[in-house]
Amino acid sequence: MRYDFSPDALLHPETRTPFVEVERVPAFNPAVQGFDPANCWWLAGTSHLAYYPALRLSGALRRAGLRLEEFFEHAGTFGFIASGRRFAILSFRGTQPGDLRDLLTDIDISLTTFGAGGRVHRGFLRALDDVWEAVDARVDALERRGYRLWYTGHSLGAALATLAAARHPPTALVTFGSPLVGDLAFGRTLGALQVHRVVNCCDIIPTVPPEAVGYRHIGKQYFLTARGRLLVDPPSRRVFRSKVQGTARYATKLPWLRPGMVSLRSLADHTIINYAAGLHRTVKQWRTPQDPSIRAPSSTGRMP
Repeated sequence: MRYDFSPDALLHPETRTPFVEVERVPAFNPAVQGFDPANCWWLAGTSHLAYYPALRLSGALRRAGLRLEEFFEHAGTFGFIASGRRFAILSFRGTQPGDLRDLLTDIDISLTTFGAGGRVHRGFLRALDDVWEAVDARVDALERRGYRLWYTGHSLGAALATLAAARHPPTALVTFGSPLVGDLAFGRTLGALQVHRVVNCCDIIPTVPPEAVGYRHIGKQYFLTARGRLLVDPPSRRVFRSKVQGTARYATKLPWLRPGMVSLRSLADHTIINYAAGLHRTVKQWRTPQDPSIRAPSSTGRMP
């Protein structure tokens, strides 16, 4: 699975196909709550599908072995719930650059009180409130039927999935390119929930809004380096070094002179396609777990 540094991949992920080279990836294992590279790759694919229009979504999910339970859309907030064998995935769509409602949501960074505790990004909370009644009713119904719940999302979708997890805790939360969502007190509302925050090298979105105004990240960071290695909660100096290396290597390709490339690596690394590509490489190269909760790949196949 190749990285895609084109403007279309960044701005229009719905024009790209998810779950590429699926035959090389172990099947999704809903029994694993800890971090698993293969599970994360599958969830990156469902985060990618959140950008798809409703008419294409059901067919794309079927090809991955999933069934569409519900598609929700209101006031600029989009997402879906899909199910497999005794598990379900709640996935929220990220920012659409051409959608003014998404942009207004992103820039409304004032911290506001969150019902369960702490303070959170006001724009993100309003966006979740727009669809929460329908979402909560469906995940509650699935939970009562014995389904294990996974929440995921990319960019803005990652922030919405995080807020949803604080309101109705799932089995695990996996996010890609998530901005900061709330303060330290909000982070405590997630308690012992398994939170896996995947960050792709130079991606700029996980650095905003700034911690200087009260924001703090949640969960353990799984960092994809410029060379495609996966590091678990690396020290800040290691992250900085990887970002410098990645930016320099990208600059040697003279992207500002190529219409087929995004000018800045900090933006190119944000696309969900490149998150999936990095995780795909990690699955293929995985040998020695860096975290006791990580298991090595086993059999391959579609989601069960």
